[in-house]
Amino acid sequence: MPDNLETTASSVIESEPPDPALHSMKQTSTIDLIIDQRHEAWSPFLSALEVALDRLANQTVDRIRPTHKDYEISLVLECDEAIQQLNARYRYKDKPTNVLSFPQIEFFSDIAAMPEPVLLGDIVMSFETIEREAQEQNKPIDQHVRHLFVHGLLHLLGYDHQTQTEAKEMEDLEIEILKAYGDPSPYEQDM
Repeated sequence: MPDNLETTASSVIESEPPDPALHSMKQTSTIDLIIDQRHEAWSPFLSALEVALDRLANQTVDRIRPTHKDYEISLVLECDEAIQQLNARYRYKDKPTNVLSFPQIEFFSDIAAMPEPVLLGDIVMSFETIEREAQEQNKPIDQHVRHLFVHGLLHLLGYDHQTQTEAKEMEDLEIEILKAYGDPSPYEQDM
C-alpha cells in the first residue's frame, strides 16, 4: 500500500435531501473532499470513509452555508506523531489530539466574491487517538470518525467552542447533522 494515497470524492446535490430538517429549499452545491491518507492504519476504512464523509460534508455545508458555491475541503489522515507536531507548532500543545482544523476563510460575509471552488480549509485526523477514544467511549471507530469530521468541518465554517454558549451551539449542530446522517448523539454515548 502506498504511504501517501490521495483520493477525491466529489458529489453534486441536485434534489431534495432525505432529511427535510437539514434543508428548507433545494440546493445545488458541489463539495470536493480531497483525502490524503498518510498513515496505513486508515487503509481498511478508506473506501467507506470516502462515501460517508463526502455525504456529511455536503449535509454540513448545505446546513451551515447554503449557497450555490463550489467548495473544497482537504482531509489529511495521519498518525499521532504527525498530529502531535502540528498541535505543538500551531496550538502550543505538545501532545497528540484527535482532530485539528485549519480554516482558510476569515470572514464568511465575503464568500460571494470569492472565486470557486472556495477552499474552506484543512482537517487533520489522527488514527491512534481516534481509535483509543472510540474504545474508551465504547463506540464504533467509524462513528467516532464521522463525529470528529463534522466537528472539524464546523471549525472550518467559522464555529468554535471557546465559551459555554459556543460549545453548546456547536454540539447541537453536531448532534443535528449526525442524526440526519443516521448516527446517535456522540455525547450520549460517552462513558
